[in-house]
Amino acid sequence: MAVDEEGEFLFVGEKNGSVKIWNMGSTQEGDTLKQTIDTNTSLNGLSFEPKYFSVISLATGRGLLIRDIKGNTDIFKFQPEAHVFCLSLCWDANSK
Repeated sequence: MAVDEEGEFLFVGEKNGSVKIWNMGSTQEGDTLKQTIDTNTSLNGLSFEPKYFSVISLATGRGLLIRDIKGNTDIFKFQPEAHVFCLSLCWDANSK
């Protein structure tokens, strides 16, 4: 799980590869699910960096995925031909 600095959005990853983005700042009654991302592989970790609001990083059973959640597109994918797992990830101190 990860959350933005304001506590508005909650990012929840499931082992089956699904990532759900919840709008916790919504004042509307009912479902606050904003978006679902399906990685089609196991999900081992996720990281959200507030400096880049629209970017979420995912450690998957096929490698590393960095995704633009506003545009719902992949920015960077590292999926080597050999079966390599990415087990964890984090941003460096400079958020790069």
